[in-house]
Amino acid sequence: MPLLVGAGAVLLSVVLAVLVLVLLSAPAQLFSGVSLPLVSSDSWALSLLGYLLTPLVVILAYGWDVAWQRQARADNRNVVLHPGYTRVLKWLMIAGIVLGAWHVLNLAVPLAEAWGLA
Repeated sequence: MPLLVGAGAVLLSVVLAVLVLVLLSAPAQLFSGVSLPLVSSDSWALSLLGYLLTPLVVILAYGWDVAWQRQARADNRNVVLHPGYTRVLKWLMIAGIVLGAWHVLNLAVPLAEAWGLA
């Protein structure tokens, strides 16, 4: 179950990142002439949802998996552990951190504009 939750969170976060990039983005000037397609000021809620999904939900799913396998082993010595699930969740956490960085970047510019910091 934790693997399904983690994979689902990463998949949904990718879908949200693509939606934001394709439908809600406009070029934004960042550093000395570098421009990136970032979300417009009034459409940052999807990026916030994407950030909550990754990396937060994926990290929680990893912790859930590790705790569940440890507890299952303590309760019953005949339990078959699945270290492959934990390994996949580690890779999903890395992907979640990269996706989370993209969502944070999409949140930073509109929130800075909204708060008068830009």
